[in-house]
Amino acid sequence: MLPLFFHTLKLFTWDLVYNLGYWPIWWYSQGLKDFFDFFQKQIKNVWHNRGLDVLIKNWFKPMYGQNDLQGRIISLFFRTLVIIWRSIFFIFWVFILVVLFAGWILIIPLSITMLIRLFLLT
Repeated sequence: MLPLFFHTLKLFTWDLVYNLGYWPIWWYSQGLKDFFDFFQKQIKNVWHNRGLDVLIKNWFKPMYGQNDLQGRIISLFFRTLVIIWRSIFFIFWVFILVVLFAGWILIIPLSITMLIRLFLLT
């Protein structure tokens, strides 16, 4: 019974030490790559979900097939408003993603700095 306990304790401590040592390496290698891939997919998804590519492609085409001058002016005006509004949302979302990406990069150094300040400088 006692050897089983010590064997389990040894495996547990080895696993804990190994994971704590490998975690920062994973965080800045595969984890950062995975987060960057997520970042790119989110930008593409928001761009397509907001329909910005279609709106920009059809910016100067009249809406609802009205080819007279007034229809073209109204279509241009409203499409411009829609493009501006959706672009503001897109830029806001990209800003949030950039802040999250910067947080991903800075979280470990900031945590280590705060732990050092907490335990060594008090």
